[in-house]
Amino acid sequence: MDENWLTVAQAGEDDHRYALALSNGAELQAQSANQRLLEDPAFMRTLATPSPDPAIRDDAVFERDLASTMTAPLSTRPPSPSTSSQCVICGDRLRAQRSFRAPCGDQYCHGCLRDLVQATISDESLYPVRCCGRPLVERDFLPLLPSALRTRFQIKSRELGTPAMSRVYCQNPICSAFLGSSEGSDGDMVCTACGTAVCPACKQIAHRREKCVENAAIQDLRALARDQQWQTCPGCHSIIELNYGCYHMTCRCLTQFCYVCAVPWKNCLCRQWDEGRLYITAQRRVEEEMGPRAVAAAPDIFQREVEARAEQLRSSHDCVRHSWRRRNGGARCEECSWYLRDYLLVCLHCGIAVCVRCSRNRLL
Repeated sequence: MDENWLTVAQAGEDDHRYALALSNGAELQAQSANQRLLEDPAFMRTLATPSPDPAIRDDAVFERDLASTMTAPLSTRPPSPSTSSQCVICGDRLRAQRSFRAPCGDQYCHGCLRDLVQATISDESLYPVRCCGRPLVERDFLPLLPSALRTRFQIKSRELGTPAMSRVYCQNPICSAFLGSSEGSDGDMVCTACGTAVCPACKQIAHRREKCVENAAIQDLRALARDQQWQTCPGCHSIIELNYGCYHMTCRCLTQFCYVCAVPWKNCLCRQWDEGRLYITAQRRVEEEMGPRAVAAAPDIFQREVEARAEQLRSSHDCVRHSWRRRNGGARCEECSWYLRDYLLVCLHCGIAVCVRCSRNRLL
């Protein structure tokens, strides 16, 4: 086997491990010697000589094709046999019997599908399991999961499918099992795991023969929400705080509404953004792109870029369909707050910068 082509194959394996770590939020290792060698133009010119091993040559062509798709805007990738047979998360080539096709057309290998479901169990913002804003059909992907994970997801799905303000949990501190919804409940709810009875109205331990008073903690939370001018989602009644961006809110239950008045989006006459928050968003994004050293060295350029970005946000803040391009360099995902040291995906329209998982499975 030619040594150069062996290097290419080994670099491909290193890229695969790196992609899996990136999609799982694991710590990323430094580039291997093989990966650095593939970035050397002199070495790449040596690959022009045909490989004596056709199988290795085919793998090398695939790795180069995959690299070219990762540097192009995602929205401009043309449909092709190579793209349609790759996992959208890790980039692995897929066989029909080892893949899952989402309603949007993206394909997942079974490993990445399993990782997504596992992440959803611990991160409610990923529920319902979705890709490109379209929920995955449970009856289609559940049979592809290991039985233990499938059971855990089905149990958690019952909880996550219940509006947050209606969820009742066992008040035994060593149990805390989800008991169900308080809506339509006539009497105390009894935990089948430990036998603790809970009042569905105040969500505290049952208080027979005593008048129920609404949970003081809930009252305090609602008072704080009023004081801080937080909004309540009209869909699931979760309390939401606006940190940055426009007033177009998309809750984790997928309800879209106006943050000012809580009516369905674009069914009111409220302003669509807060000027102060919009300007802060522009500053943060430009600083992420330029880097703190560049900002300090060229404050005039930084300020001009901020003004230009703020003007862009005023016209494109309400992005209904993101169009992604890759931006190299370390930065923090604006959705999940994970720090990615190598690259993020940036929307060409609204400028939001996110990781691969959030671009596919969290945002609409």
